[in-house]
Amino acid sequence: MINRRRFLAGLGLGVASPMLMPLMRYVTANDSSTIPKRVVFVIEGNGIEPVNLLSDKARQRIDTFGAGAIDDYRNFHRKYVHTSPEIVTSDDTLASARALSALGSQNGDVDLQGDAAVLFGLSSLITGAGHTSGYGALTSSRSRGTVPKGESIDCWLARQDSVRGLDPDMDGRGRTPFEAFRAGIHKEMHRQFVYGTSAYGPASPAPILIGAEAAYSFLFSSIAGGSAGRTFQNQGIMLEETLRQLDRTANQFTGNNFERNKIDTYRESLLSIKARREVLLKQHWQDTLTNLPFEGPDTNTLFSSPHPLQRLELHFELATSALLGGLTNVAVIASGSGGGFDINYTDLALPSSLANDLPARHQTHHLAYTAADGFHGNSINLPWAEPLRQVTERHVDLIAKMARALKASTESDGSSTLDHTIIVYMPDNGETHHASGQEWPVLLVGGKALGFKTDGRSVIYPGVAQDDGHRQMSNLFNTLTHAVQAEQPLNDFGDEGLELVEGGRRNAYGPLSEIWQPV
Repeated sequence: MINRRRFLAGLGLGVASPMLMPLMRYVTANDSSTIPKRVVFVIEGNGIEPVNLLSDKARQRIDTFGAGAIDDYRNFHRKYVHTSPEIVTSDDTLASARALSALGSQNGDVDLQGDAAVLFGLSSLITGAGHTSGYGALTSSRSRGTVPKGESIDCWLARQDSVRGLDPDMDGRGRTPFEAFRAGIHKEMHRQFVYGTSAYGPASPAPILIGAEAAYSFLFSSIAGGSAGRTFQNQGIMLEETLRQLDRTANQFTGNNFERNKIDTYRESLLSIKARREVLLKQHWQDTLTNLPFEGPDTNTLFSSPHPLQRLELHFELATSALLGGLTNVAVIASGSGGGFDINYTDLALPSSLANDLPARHQTHHLAYTAADGFHGNSINLPWAEPLRQVTERHVDLIAKMARALKASTESDGSSTLDHTIIVYMPDNGETHHASGQEWPVLLVGGKALGFKTDGRSVIYPGVAQDDGHRQMSNLFNTLTHAVQAEQPLNDFGDEGLELVEGGRRNAYGPLSEIWQPV
């Protein structure tokens, strides 16, 4: 008798192996003429200080309708007393924000202020916030811990025909070989992959690649030489042998139907991986991968960098190559999200008084905000706040670099690839270190052809106390489902509104009209 656990052990595949994740899902329709719709999530762990995204004109507007001037009041969302969204419409002011200078036309770069927007006032109380909301940030659920409660928005988008593409044939060119590319940095940089951010569904986590060469191999191993190429070949041999063992022993399995269904699911995942490998080995994709302007480990010094933010830069470059090459239309770049936020940033431009003793992120937060009125102090001028501002600034630098690469690429109708790509930069817990979840600042870049009003505006939604005007992160995720023209877009993403769920009040259904309109 062979039970499921012994059977899987015999295959050498643990139940949590990322190799078994549902990386491919097949469809039968075909409409290859549609320009791809792309979504990129950049998730910064342990908060984005809202003041770092606040432009001069947005500050002036809040000063006029808020409960007093912001001045250096760090948690200025507590001053919101307006009852309807305030929209600051100017495309020449976003770069005045403390961390958004990269959106401007410095050093002759293409100005991105007219391709961006900033959102303030969205909440996500359902997640619980705190140090991290874990899976909650992208699922709009109370999913803290090691088990996700629902499907994350990136996984939902990645399985839509309107995003993935349609292809029964066409030499594999009508749809993306990969559902999504998920990679990033983590406090434990030696790990090859981590969980805690994305989820295929309840109790089904999606891995985030941390290892530099692991992320590279994920995309490029089918054309790589050296160890990456040998790994690809060896995985193919192992995959074929595993499937042969599966077929030989399936008739000997005597477990119940529930256990048998689990084995069948694993088999489908293996067949999915095999199908993707076959697609990648077709000449079209071999040529595409070979011609992508990306340097591999042999010449790219970022692979060996000990600095987390330089490793983050590598993952941005990989994601940009994957998007431009049509390998995927969904990317998640995780920066210490899901509980891995306590990163030691070793290459910031700081005065020696700070740089010589710069601790990891958790302690830096404590040093920055332990004056005046306690740990949750509102001062934003303490010296230790500068490293946190610089970290956000570096993230925006990398987002701007990706956006300019996409803007320089054109689609079949003459529009830019950036117009068909929306980049969403957001925290994984809300507004700061010990976040309340009442304020989730968001930077949006691109997406004009998807209907996004990324024209340099800042939108300030009413605070959580205002029932009628307040909006939530789930509304932003609803907006994404409409923007990609999904067959069945969502108006009620996540768990908000469920009874007996803390923070589960849903203020409004549907998308955000202040930032998106149908096209």
